[in-house]
Amino acid sequence: MIEMFKMVSGAYDEHMMPALVTAEEGFYQTRGHSYKLPRNHNKTRLRQHYFRERITCSWNCLPCKVVETSSIQSFERRDQDLIFN
Repeated sequence: MIEMFKMVSGAYDEHMMPALVTAEEGFYQTRGHSYKLPRNHNKTRLRQHYFRERITCSWNCLPCKVVETSSIQSFERRDQDLIFN
């Protein structure tokens, strides 16, 4: 989760990280945070072990107050509070 937060918040250099496709405007308009990732449905099981495929469902289920934080430390703290409470 922390690595996905770093990718979304721009902590990594854009040239060094893989392309991260976020949902287009209005795709998830009714619920959740603005950094939701669209799920890819593949016919083969080849891609199911890729990082993005494993983390998408968990990332999209996070509440806004966790995802839209300003620092990595506050993201870690809010994520841990969410897990343990």
